[in-house]
Amino acid sequence: GREAIGAVSGAVILAGTAFKAIAKVSEGEMGVRTRFDKATRTRGSRAGQLYGIVGPGYHPVVPFTHSIKPVNVQDRSNDLSELFIDRDEQYSVRSSITWRVSPEGDSPYRALYNVRNETDLNQAVTNMCLAGLREVMTSIDKPLMNNSHEVFGGVNEICGDDLFYYGVELRKLNIHSVARTIGEMLRPRLLPPDGAMQLPNVGIAAVAMGDTAPELRLVQPPNLDPSA
Repeated sequence: GREAIGAVSGAVILAGTAFKAIAKVSEGEMGVRTRFDKATRTRGSRAGQLYGIVGPGYHPVVPFTHSIKPVNVQDRSNDLSELFIDRDEQYSVRSSITWRVSPEGDSPYRALYNVRNETDLNQAVTNMCLAGLREVMTSIDKPLMNNSHEVFGGVNEICGDDLFYYGVELRKLNIHSVARTIGEMLRPRLLPPDGAMQLPNVGIAAVAMGDTAPELRLVQPPNLDPSA
């Protein structure tokens, strides 16, 4: 009768409550304990410290009031925008970074609460590293401009504290290419004084820097003759 129905309903509610009392943190994640959607903190002698950051596995939580928010701590890779550096000549730099939210200390909390969402975190990291790269490339010795290890050290020194605010650590920086941008301004230099030699109708895009001899990359300009 009604007693049986009530007993079944109570069992279902209890089962649902018990299910919600366990939270899972997957591999490659850390979990930040929260209460009413805010990171909980201890009182007394440890006042102000985080109540708990937990690793992968199953963890008990108080139903309805407490939860565990997962934070991705795996390596991520971003291609940085092409960077143009003006020194005595202009250089084009192509690069990429590898970074992650550190699983150590309160870094997962920082990544969760010091930025609105994952998209903003990704953009903040990219912008900071791009600014740091510009500063390094402006001051580093020219032979070291395509040395990824040296550039990484400089960028990490410049950006380390700002990245830490978001709980982020820079893991790697790759310099894919460094090229001097030349364009049409160098075309007159290639003509002999008597003008006897005629150059093909091409423009010089860049001269690549590396261990081998410089290589001119020639680009055919568009045909601007309306009668063609």
